[in-house]
Amino acid sequence: MTGGAIKLDMYLAAPSEAAFAVLGKRMRAVLEENGVDLDGAFAAGFAAGHVCGITFATAPEGRYRYLATMVADSPELPAGYYDSLLVTSARGGLSSPADFDPARHRAVINEPRSFSGNLTFAAHMQAAHGISLGDVMRSGAHLKSIAMVASREADLAAIDRSAFLCAPCGAARRGRRIHHRTHSKPSRHCIRRRCRAAGPGRPETPRHDHGISR
Repeated sequence: MTGGAIKLDMYLAAPSEAAFAVLGKRMRAVLEENGVDLDGAFAAGFAAGHVCGITFATAPEGRYRYLATMVADSPELPAGYYDSLLVTSARGGLSSPADFDPARHRAVINEPRSFSGNLTFAAHMQAAHGISLGDVMRSGAHLKSIAMVASREADLAAIDRSAFLCAPCGAARRGRRIHHRTHSKPSRHCIRRRCRAAGPGRPETPRHDHGISR
């Protein structure tokens, strides 16, 4: 699933390991059947796999080509879209996201440039409640944000649905409560690196997103 030039480790966790192992083998077989020399030209590099939407959007022109979007299926969302879950502590947490007061409460984000953990989180709170997140804490990872909420180090966090489903069961997961969901948005890109040098045109723009079952 993550060996060699195939990188499918963005959502790698115990609940997803078997599925990504199968998908990785299939992806390798398809690429090799189509003449991609994974053990040669891509032996020390990246041929195909997951990247964050920010990485894809800010990469040099022509470096990557979009293949598909991978998400956890939900009847509530369009295919290829996911949302972030707003979570608070199950023990004395906020009654509603609208109760968040940046003067008294602390929000935690994983990274400043994260779509699901910060950008859409802040945009949703502003649009839905007219509230700024204020001086946020930074955890460095979705699951660390959830642990901080569960332990009441922070009052509110956002985590994308796929990462949430990969969270291990235990004290941290039992200690949080889902409050609300942000507006849905396109999910992570599954992309393939171009085999040749970048051309003059921009990377191919996807017309459709494709969801896969969890």
